[in-house]
Amino acid sequence: MSNRREILHIVPWACYGGTEYSVLNLCRAQPQNNHFVLFLSNGPITKIFSENGIENFVLDSFSFPRAKEKEFFQAIEKSEVLHIHDLEYRPEVHKFVKQYNKPYLMSLQGRAILPKLNCPIVCSSKTLIQEQRAENECYLINNGVDI
Repeated sequence: MSNRREILHIVPWACYGGTEYSVLNLCRAQPQNNHFVLFLSNGPITKIFSENGIENFVLDSFSFPRAKEKEFFQAIEKSEVLHIHDLEYRPEVHKFVKQYNKPYLMSLQGRAILPKLNCPIVCSSKTLIQEQRAENECYLINNGVDI
């Protein structure tokens, strides 16, 4: 039995920011897994993901991807876990993810207080965890701010 996991990362933008590089580094650090990245807007960093052999898609709206539509739906179908990376809660992203009935989690990259979510939340600092609702399942992976 293979330990290889199929993971779809969902990133709201495709600039050269910390969230994008966190996802890129996560994908590169886990070559034993198969990573796909869904960007919710187009931008220059998609080229870097492609150059690193990480399949990525740009979704112009939540109805369907304009480019590589067939490949995108195949990536979702074979993904075991959906991983949202964001600075805040976006109801439309969570609704989009929930329709596929797959396990998912959220990595909170910014200082936002999330509503009650039915998924694990990875926070990037102790402060973020302390600000979250007690009913949320939160985990800490430091980004260096609190170290």
